[in-house]
Amino acid sequence: IVYVHKREETTMIARAISKAGISARAYHGGLKKNERIDVQDGWSNGTIQVAVATVAFGMGIDRHCVRYVVHWCLPKTIEGFYQEAGRAGRDGQASHSLLYYSPDDVGKFKYLIRMQSNSSKN
Repeated sequence: IVYVHKREETTMIARAISKAGISARAYHGGLKKNERIDVQDGWSNGTIQVAVATVAFGMGIDRHCVRYVVHWCLPKTIEGFYQEAGRAGRDGQASHSLLYYSPDDVGKFKYLIRMQSNSSKN
């Protein structure tokens, strides 16, 4: 699974992965219900190797043989990171979670943490 923040990123990254010869599909809350079901079913039965998704993919998804979860950018919360990373290795086999980030991401999240800290003081 590759997790991203924006719907547009799901399509762009799924296309790039598909061009490399790996079966990939985009998944996000803006898809029609039947499209979301098609991606979920294809990913669950293995005909789709990679789901490139927003957090919308998290609900009701349970596939035990996930080996890799990629975070294309920093998850919005530590709980989100645990939830997403926890999709890998549910069968007890070795699995990996890979997190990509940029210096800009770090700055944004430091700002959000400061804002949250300030609002909790009020």
